[in-house]
Amino acid sequence: MGNSMGGYLAMAEAAEEPDRVASLVLVDPAVPNTRVRSWDPRVFALFAAYALPGTGGALMRWRARRGPERLVRDTLALCCVDASRVPSEVVRAHEELARERQEHGAVLGRDFLAAQRSLMARLVRYRRFYSMVIGIRAPALIVQGAQDRLVRLEAARALAKTGRGKVFKIFIKFSLILSKNLTAFPTTASIMSARF
Repeated sequence: MGNSMGGYLAMAEAAEEPDRVASLVLVDPAVPNTRVRSWDPRVFALFAAYALPGTGGALMRWRARRGPERLVRDTLALCCVDASRVPSEVVRAHEELARERQEHGAVLGRDFLAAQRSLMARLVRYRRFYSMVIGIRAPALIVQGAQDRLVRLEAARALAKTGRGKVFKIFIKFSLILSKNLTAFPTTASIMSARF
């Protein structure tokens, strides 16, 4: 099971080590948006800023100065359809996690940028990405938020169509209202019990 970048990593593992992966559950997996006509302008601007040398680092330092509460509020506003629906205990858990991460200092921002840039470098090579997907033998369930700003529904549908000869099913049951960094989804029970 992988969410966002973890979804990409799960697919890469399934393609590289097919005997080790029996099935996949991909929750809003990071996939190329090259087959998508529309990009969310805020998401495009944010990822472009991450990619630029100097600008990405400055953005990470600015975000760190905003403090855990504002950082969480900004992230939820970007990643959620309706951030007001996120339960207060989930918001508090994110704030606590943000406080813990701040203890790591600048290394956290540097590592985040390195991971983000590495992922983007792989996703812009969309032909290579889809060749990787064609090599996946395991069936996959794609759980996709219908209004997700970061991973467009059209991109998830393109991924599902690429799984030639395999069972790639898309499950559009919810609109993602939680941060991309949260690993415990309220829909986990329904995701895990779904047959594909």
